[in-house]
Amino acid sequence: MLTRRKFVVALAALPTTALARNAVPDTVDGKHSVLMLNADCNDANVINVFDPAILRVEPGDSVKFLATDGGHNAASKRGMIPDGAEPWNGSVDEEIEVTLTVPGIYGYICLPHYEWGMVGLIVVGNDLHNLKAAKKVRHPGDARKNFRALLKQFETESLDPSMADLVNTWSKLSAQEDGMADEHAWIWREMINAVSGDLSQADVLDFGCNQGGFLRTFYDTRPFANGVGVDLAQDRVALAEAAKGDRPLQHFAMAELTELESRFDVAFSHEVIYLIEDLGDHARQTARVLKPGATYHAVTCCHADNPLWPRWRPMIQEFSNIPAPDHSVDDILSAFRAAGFATRVSRFLAASAVPAEGPNDFFPTDLDRLEVYANWKLMFHFTI
Repeated sequence: MLTRRKFVVALAALPTTALARNAVPDTVDGKHSVLMLNADCNDANVINVFDPAILRVEPGDSVKFLATDGGHNAASKRGMIPDGAEPWNGSVDEEIEVTLTVPGIYGYICLPHYEWGMVGLIVVGNDLHNLKAAKKVRHPGDARKNFRALLKQFETESLDPSMADLVNTWSKLSAQEDGMADEHAWIWREMINAVSGDLSQADVLDFGCNQGGFLRTFYDTRPFANGVGVDLAQDRVALAEAAKGDRPLQHFAMAELTELESRFDVAFSHEVIYLIEDLGDHARQTARVLKPGATYHAVTCCHADNPLWPRWRPMIQEFSNIPAPDHSVDDILSAFRAAGFATRVSRFLAASAVPAEGPNDFFPTDLDRLEVYANWKLMFHFTI
């Protein structure tokens, strides 16, 4: 009789291409199988694996976890299945079958080997609506690395990237984005001048880098060791990479700071923090990518305490590809204090010469412009 164990051993003698096709039985009428193995069929050095580690199914399909090797189980991971979906928790050596009716991402683990990275993902209905929530779940040991890699694979394959919170541009008006460098250059210089200390050996993070103008201006003014810019807008990030020249800069399109491997000495953002719905999550993510004692300098005048914000917010929501929440200064400070930061705030443009460019949609008069920049354009200083 051909047992499952003999079946896997027999597969070991097949060429790699055959393994890739046949290690798991074919899907039949919406029924899928996942093997629980002591070692990867293609690489014996990779131990304790689900095969396949990623599975795509349709709503109503079933998945059976086969106890091919002993000592494993399959259990859904709390926080990594869609709302309304039924969790599962098979016993060790149990062949458990689950029917998945709710679209979304399902993360699952082998409890005995969770810390060693025996994890897997199923996506139902090509639906990534809970991807952001799944990425927030914390894991021990190699499980963190392996889940991150699997979730990243979902983002970079043929699935809709908008489901991963990425966009092509921040603004629906490309001409507006193309003019941001000229419009913001004087403010970037004031931001750079407002930060003291020797940064020549610093690793610098720009959160919401857009086309990379701030980091280029910063490096050309006060050279630093390395700079990384991140943004949701994929097309803008590509332009930033193309424009960096020989500066020590890298730019990435990503939705989560925790995807970064580096830790930074100092971080900046300019008119980005007001677009973040979950300030607490942003604060916690920022804390994880900063070195101890590092400071995040976040600049914005788009907040509920600015008298012109009720005029601005509907206009921003009209042209922005990203929703604009209604955060107050206290909301921002409270979120970072709760995440363990020491918080300070300054009116860093109070003594600056503000360009008097005449009335426009945002500033009815030059006096309004001066009032906003002097009093409501704030630099938050968050030190971890």
